Amino acid sequence: MKLIRVVCALLVLVTFAANPAWSQISQFCFGDGSSASGPCPCGNVSAPSTGGCLNSLGSPGVLTAFGMGANPIVTADISGNNRITLAGSGMPNAMCVYFQGSPVAPVLFGDGVRCVNNPFQVQLGTRTNVAGASFVGGTPGPAISLQGAVNTPLPAPCTRAYQCWYRNAATFCTPATFNMTNGVLITWVP
Repeated sequence: MKLIRVVCALLVLVTFAANPAWSQISQFCFGDGSSASGPCPCGNVSAPSTGGCLNSLGSPGVLTAFGMGANPIVTADISGNNRITLAGSGMPNAMCVYFQGSPVAPVLFGDGVRCVNNPFQVQLGTRTNVAGASFVGGTPGPAISLQGAVNTPLPAPCTRAYQCWYRNAATFCTPATFNMTNGVLITWVP
């Protein structure tokens, strides 16, 4: 019986690994001081691959993406059959701005690192964090693909980058009163 469970688990893993849809959403731009993300402004690095640079709460702002629809794990469908929600956590209870753009080389920005900029930069929504968290793109609001103008007739698949810029009013690292989450890359398909 144990062997059957192991074989079934391996078949599921192989199926997911072979399906290209499972690689449509990935995180990047971590505040862990790695060569890919660059250093945080004042040594406020987070644990590897966990989120952005540390904020005044001692935690990184974390941005994740998940799907809602027929394939709830990852499908980023321009047609609107599936919706992607961007969820931020680990931030102070303050205002934040979710935005879309293109991935760029990391630059120091406030108490964090910014890796998303023009072209294709669009503000997706301003939210107030409650218990350090907020989201954009989930129901009943408009889909991220519509807010970010990721719809037909754009050539698909197309990849866009997402990040959340949040207020961190406590004087903590630099004189700036803001920080950034990590980034998320989404490849949208027709």
